[in-house]
Amino acid sequence: MRRSTVFCMLAGVMLGVEAYPQSLPKPFWISWGLGGMRIEGDQDSAKIGPLGMISFGYHLSPYAAISVHAAGGWSRGSVPDTNWHRTDVGEVGAELRILFRPLSRITPFVGVGGGAVHWRAKDTGGSWMQGGRSWTQRGTELYGCTTAGLEFRLNQRLSLHVGVRYSYVLNDELDVRARGSEDDQVASAFASLSLRLGRWFADDADDDGVPKALDLDPRRAEDPDGYLDHDGAPEPPPPLPLASSEGEDDTSPVVIHHPVRVAVEGHTIPVRAQVFEDRSLRIVALVYRPIGTDKWNAVRMTPMLGNAYMGRIPGFDVRRPGVEYLVAAVDRALNAPGVSGTPDRPHVVRLISDGTGWKVVGGILGVLSWGGVGYLLMHRE
Repeated sequence: MRRSTVFCMLAGVMLGVEAYPQSLPKPFWISWGLGGMRIEGDQDSAKIGPLGMISFGYHLSPYAAISVHAAGGWSRGSVPDTNWHRTDVGEVGAELRILFRPLSRITPFVGVGGGAVHWRAKDTGGSWMQGGRSWTQRGTELYGCTTAGLEFRLNQRLSLHVGVRYSYVLNDELDVRARGSEDDQVASAFASLSLRLGRWFADDADDDGVPKALDLDPRRAEDPDGYLDHDGAPEPPPPLPLASSEGEDDTSPVVIHHPVRVAVEGHTIPVRAQVFEDRSLRIVALVYRPIGTDKWNAVRMTPMLGNAYMGRIPGFDVRRPGVEYLVAAVDRALNAPGVSGTPDRPHVVRLISDGTGWKVVGGILGVLSWGGVGYLLMHRE
């Protein structure tokens, strides 16, 4: 057995095409995050303090989500003629978030929201302040906010969000300087880890991407190792091709392919696979058709680096209700083909819209909200 073949096989299963599958994250999430915050008000020498948060969210569509959150932290600074030291802040709120590339591993997002914030001020000794004529030592007020950042999908269940948020508070007392001419704002940066829950499609009870009508084991999820992932039933690890310089070639090719589960309607679908054969291959083909049609279309997949092959389903065939496809590899000895998918049990690609409406809304919200933030920063006292 060639050592390089074994190495490439393991790399393909563990790392190779796993970087490319297109699928949706789970629709529900709960996340925990940490970051830093600073009160942008009339005080001098504003300092960054710690921030903690928790949120719960749900996707209205692949491009839009709503969430509720609770957060707490503190920020400090100095104000002339007072012994103010810091303000502790707690808030609850809701947010609408627009995602621009929901099928990608990294997607930018913007959000707008609002809620209520409660604060209390402490003096330099760490005690709650007692209040004065021109300000209060505590209060609750409404705020509006805007968010921007990136979501990094670690896997189907976990996502990392990194972003910044700017909140405008309808009050000028968080910095205990109510004599100032502007309401206070809270600037924050955060990183949060999200646990994804639920499923998008009702006909996929075990949530492995294989519709129930094609699933041989609908109560147990497919093992996503790239080997025979079309039937919905876990299999033993793929057989490694044997290297032999004598005798007949009686070993079929092995196809490792992580299926495309979801794609954008009207957009070309790239299909990647790795094919392992102990002698030589005759052809590696991508066979596909729009769901509901009788004719299968076949295209030769192009060899890439190492054992990798690439094929494309053209955008004009990517139409609702979806696309089904398979990958087949035939060696020169014409052994049984190596496959990922069969005509009876093909890979099924579900389709989503291109999200133009949501992207336009997100672009407008981002320009208006962050344009407003820029104005506040430039005109802040």
